Amino acid sequence: MGSDEKTSQWHEEEAWVKRLLRDQELLRERIGHKQVMSLGTFLTMLDRDGMADFLIIYGKAAREGIADSNDVDFYFEAARIRDENDAQRHIQVDEEHEGVRFHAYGWPSGALLHNLRAGDGFAFGLVRDALIFVDRGPCREALAEPPLEGDRPRRLRDDPYCF
Repeated sequence: MGSDEKTSQWHEEEAWVKRLLRDQELLRERIGHKQVMSLGTFLTMLDRDGMADFLIIYGKAAREGIADSNDVDFYFEAARIRDENDAQRHIQVDEEHEGVRFHAYGWPSGALLHNLRAGDGFAFGLVRDALIFVDRGPCREALAEPPLEGDRPRRLRDDPYCF
């Protein structure tokens, strides 16, 4: 890392805890208590064994609230999704639960970090919008260790809620 590069604030425990609390508040504000409870039920079904590395809400519902969105989009990673013979293996879930439509993308562990390093636009959009519902460490790692090459990551790095 060059001497002019900043260290990510997400390395600091206090900043990370504040981020998680802020995201939980924003989830309740933008999605509503009842929908957060529905979301929790739905995510618990997906993460029934506690094996997801992290679960984040992104997209219009995360940015503007559920009233302005048709559904709630979320992304998660889990080691059990990995397939050594198919690097693009992922799962998609479209489900309606208690009147809320959920759309989920599940990828193998490490996919977000890999895609950030590769300059993938979807990964940067995820990071920009992300409200963290559950993180068992890998989401923080991906946000704290952003790619440093190219100017797109640098611009996102200046956002206090990204990287």
